[in-house]
Amino acid sequence: MQPLAAPAGPDDEFGGRAEEIRTLIALISKCIMRDLDRRLEASGAGISGPQFGVMRLLSQESATISELSGRLMLAPATLVPVVDTLERKGLVQRGTDPRDRRRVPLLLTDAGAQAVARVVEASEADSLAQALANLGAEKARQLQALLRELVNYLAADDLLRDRAALAILDGSPNVITDHG
Repeated sequence: MQPLAAPAGPDDEFGGRAEEIRTLIALISKCIMRDLDRRLEASGAGISGPQFGVMRLLSQESATISELSGRLMLAPATLVPVVDTLERKGLVQRGTDPRDRRRVPLLLTDAGAQAVARVVEASEADSLAQALANLGAEKARQLQALLRELVNYLAADDLLRDRAALAILDGSPNVITDHG
């Protein structure tokens, strides 16, 4: 595969940079999803990438569809069919919250936990891990830090809106006072 060359033209225009970064991230995402699909297929768990993402989060703690939506940056309407399928497969169950009857936490079942455990974690054979190794430790750390910073800038408005909505729902008088 030929390395990608920077496009011709002025490189100080943020619009042009944004377009190239969108394209590069889309290519990276495609490679990462291909690797995940291979690991899911090899596990025999019979689950899709989005289903695995939901289950992996639920393996850490229960969450509502709304909470998962915020963490995965997906619309609740996108997650409902994913959760419904996981529930039909017996991998996830809808629970109850004794303190708030309106809240419906999702819980990973024992079968769901076993399915998550069967999926092999990314290894040195993973294409992203190999690419990071080729960059070297320092460049990989720099890339990680820059991507975190970029995500924080991109998600800042969404996070502020989400916090404000939660504060309003909770009846909190102090909506948002920081960006952290």
